[in-house]
Amino acid sequence: MEGILLLAAASASMAEGLRLASQPKDVHIQDVIGPGFYLFFLGLPLLAVSVAHMVVSHKKSTTEEKPETDRKMRIRMLLMTATLGAYILAIDIVGYLAASFLFFLLELRIVGIKSWAKSIVSSIAFAVIYYLVFVRFCNMIFPTPVFLR
Repeated sequence: MEGILLLAAASASMAEGLRLASQPKDVHIQDVIGPGFYLFFLGLPLLAVSVAHMVVSHKKSTTEEKPETDRKMRIRMLLMTATLGAYILAIDIVGYLAASFLFFLLELRIVGIKSWAKSIVSSIAFAVIYYLVFVRFCNMIFPTPVFLR
């Protein structure tokens, strides 16, 4: 199942990359690589990993029994997935920094960080570091919050 999800993510990334690469380029918005080829080339290793994972897991499934996932882990996985979905929607509404702070705060709490102080400080640090890397150094454009448009 994981291999199929990885394969779907890789295929979606590569397809979206090719779609974006075929669009007319505005030199004021994109660099030479542009988001299209960037997504496409990120999808290639993900595709290789997904195929390798499916081959290895298929070989293992014939030789050993699968362990049962406990209920807590399934709930944690569903919460993390729901948080990621909410994050994707929130970026357009409240902007990158606020959405990232809330996303990291929730994810850290879900994985078991008990201290609110540690969670808040870590969330601020992650959001700022990601902002600096992607927006300042990589010149990526993130959506502006709805209330600032």
